[in-house]
Amino acid sequence: GFDVSNTAHAAVQNGEDVYDTVTVHVARPALALEKTAGQAFYTTEDDVVYVLTVRQTNPQAVGKHIVVTDRLPDGVTGKEIAVRGVKGTASIQQDKLAVVNIPVLRYGDTAEITITAKADASLEGKTVSNTAVATVDSGDGDSADADFIMTKKEILLHKTVGKEFYQIEDDIMFYTTVQQGNPKAGDLENITVSDVLPEGIAEVKNIEIEGAEGSGARITECEKNDEGQIEWAAHFKLLKSEQKALI
Repeated sequence: GFDVSNTAHAAVQNGEDVYDTVTVHVARPALALEKTAGQAFYTTEDDVVYVLTVRQTNPQAVGKHIVVTDRLPDGVTGKEIAVRGVKGTASIQQDKLAVVNIPVLRYGDTAEITITAKADASLEGKTVSNTAVATVDSGDGDSADADFIMTKKEILLHKTVGKEFYQIEDDIMFYTTVQQGNPKAGDLENITVSDVLPEGIAEVKNIEIEGAEGSGARITECEKNDEGQIEWAAHFKLLKSEQKALI
């Protein structure tokens, strides 16, 4: 802030001039901006949600004509924006530049801005960050960063056989495990696992699925293909990130 002084002067004939000065302190508004990316990891299927909060921190001041801008990173497209807690307008220009205008922000007020966006596959494996900026007339603005990591869903598939050597009349045991290879990417949906057994396998006596409770797992196919080899397939509606299914 700053001080403004003004002096009044009174003059009288045949007398002494009189002066009196008053000083007024003009308070300078100061903004505090915070920004988060909602969560640490996102995939291309998720909505990226940025949350920005703006406060006016000088108890003696009133902030006027506050403008908050947030240019989204390359590969991130804005979908929706909203401002709550105070009166204001919000828009996303050309799917990239989020702009919020707040006419007045008093001490104790908090403006909460939510930006919903989508990140594309070009960002997979990368840390995505950007900066939002808040300005106010005749006052101190602020800026804030936020970042997240774009990850992707991966399937780990591992197949083993029960033992190294079998006799002609032995039952041969094949084991196939499937699980989410990147637990930070969340659950897997609509997974199909299939296998073509070697030539010479005459029949499949039994197929079971273990460790996939609540996944909607089922065997969808087990028959000989055009080449005479037995082919089977299993489908999972949902496989949670911590689950490991054994077929």
